[in-house]
Parts: sequence; C-alpha cells; structure tokens
Amino acid sequence: MSVRLNNIAKQFGDTTVLRDLSLDVTKGELFTLLGPSGCGKTTAIRIVGGFILPTSGDVLIDGKNMTHIPPEKRNSAMVFQSYALFPHMTVFENIAYGLKVAKLPTAEINQKVERALTMIRMERRKDRYPSQLSGGQQQRVAFARSLVVEPHVLLLDEPLSNLDAIMRIEMRLEIKRLQREAGITTIYITHDQSEAMAISDRIGVMNEGTLVQVGRPEEIYLYPHNEFVARFIGATNLFRGKIQMDGSVPVLTTAEGVVIRGESKLTHRITPGQEHFASIRPEAIRVPSGEPEQPANLVEAVVTDREFQGSHLQLHLKLAKNHAVPLILNLPNTLDNLAIAAGQKLTLNLLPRAIHFFPCN
Repeated sequence: MSVRLNNIAKQFGDTTVLRDLSLDVTKGELFTLLGPSGCGKTTAIRIVGGFILPTSGDVLIDGKNMTHIPPEKRNSAMVFQSYALFPHMTVFENIAYGLKVAKLPTAEINQKVERALTMIRMERRKDRYPSQLSGGQQQRVAFARSLVVEPHVLLLDEPLSNLDAIMRIEMRLEIKRLQREAGITTIYITHDQSEAMAISDRIGVMNEGTLVQVGRPEEIYLYPHNEFVARFIGATNLFRGKIQMDGSVPVLTTAEGVVIRGESKLTHRITPGQEHFASIRPEAIRVPSGEPEQPANLVEAVVTDREFQGSHLQLHLKLAKNHAVPLILNLPNTLDNLAIAAGQKLTLNLLPRAIHFFPCN
C-alpha cells in the first residue's frame, strides 16, 4: 500500500512540531525519516499510524483518506522503541496475540506463527519468555508480531536504539531482509545516519518540523540541498564564498582567498555573484603521489590531529596558506598513511568532480 501525507501540520499548544509536511511512500518501499531529536519525525509516524491527529492536512493510505480513522482500523502495525512485549507470554504467544484478538481459527494462528518464527529464525526459542532473550532476539519477536498480522503499512520507531553497536548492525540487516521478504510498505524512524543509509530505499531528512530533502541514500550524501543536510549526513568539508562562472565551470572564492573550481556538470542552477557552499566529502580528497589527476584545486595543508578509525585514518588539517580553514581527510588504512603525524604538511587535491555546490540559505 502507498502512503501519502498532504500538507501535514501539528501543533501542541503554542509549539509547532510539524510544518506543511508532504511526502509519498510507494508500495513496498522502505522509507526512512531521518533527523535529530525533536525534529518531528516520531510525531509524523504516529500521525500515519493514527495515534495522533494532525492539526491540519490529510493522511492517505492506498489513496483512501485515513486522517480520522482510528489505529485499529488502518491495517497498519507499529514496532516501538521499547519492543512492548508481554513479559508473561512466551515468544509464540507474543507473536500470536494480534491474531487471537482478530479471532482467527487456532489452526490458522499456529500456521502463521510458525511461519513467522521461521522468518525470524527463532523456532527453537518459541517457548521462552522475553526475559530469557537478548535485546536483538526481543526486537525480532516485536518485528514478527507486527508482520504476522499482515499489515498494509509497517511503522518502525527507532527500533534499534536500545541495542549495542554490533547488534545494531546485525539487526538492521535482519530488518532489511525481513522487510524485503514480506514486501510491506515500511516507514522507519531514526536519528542514526549510517543506519538510514544502510537500509533505506529513500530517505527524508527532517529539521525543525520540516522535510528538507528527499532522495536515495547516495543522492542525499553526495548532493545535499543545504548546509544542514551536508553537515548532518556524515562528515564534510564546506567552503563558503561568492561564486562565478568561468565559461561553464563554477568557481567559488572564499573570504580567506581559497579558490574552489568545480566541473561543468551541475546538479542545480548556479546564480553568479551569490554566496554558495562548496562541499567535498573527506574520502574524496586525494594526496597525489605523482602528477595530479585533476590539478585544478591543489592546496597545502598542515595536519593538526589524527584519529585511527580502524578501517581508515581520519586527519584533521588546516590550510597552510592562512591556517584559518579546517579540513577533514579520510585515508585508507595503509602503512604509509599511518606514518602521517601531526605537524606534517600535505599537498591535497580537491577533485573538481567530487565538489557539490549549493546556495547559502
């Protein structure tokens, strides 16, 4: 089933939580609302589920206006952050609960629950109680309890926030697998950027009650629309300055005198003379060992600090020209790179093809 939010607004007293929120989630899609705490994403998903009534706007599920329809009649299911399992019920009984409420025949309930147990790979733990399960296992049970009632829409409200880092990675892969197998339209809520990037078909980035950008994970990461998205989705290097066109090539000059050249292929319209940002991700900066591939943006920088991140080395630098412009550089974990120390001067190549320009707000 598709989900559409038309101009949703929500106020609690004098506080506006959502402002003119409109989005479309297609059938079978795993769509993530991503944003910092307090941005309105949980309010939005609860409005979809019918737990909160919007101040204005409409909720449509499969083209039908469901704005004033109660949760139990929306054929949607929600997995909460706290799992909300019944402690006095076994795994089997927890999963079967919704089916029993719907008064399905016992044989059909047993069949559906056994199928769900196989899907979450917990057939041997069906007689255990929640207190006897790990956090990841409890999350699987909560997920299965929602899937077994065959909802048209599945709503997941920060379902992995109570798990440790390793378990979060394992469970996000499980959730992606289970959602694909079930083929259920899913709206996922998280403030974790890597989580959203890993599981989503598309991401909607929210800030202060407003949806600021929607796109595939790679689009959001490589082509942010504004400063908030660029800084919130991973680390980036931002240069702010006036932009001019050199033929078809955009050229940005910062107040510190740093000149950044891009490529003629642009993702949006450039307004010459206006202030823009030039964004380049830390992994897109090169340290040329010979003749630079694209020598347009060669700069000298001094290493101020280094962080060993396991899979890569993250260097913090400042441009040697004026020591006022900071940079972040990610390098592969090699013996040569690990020998780089604080105070060392490096020549960097800011590849024009990796630079994305967008206007200042």
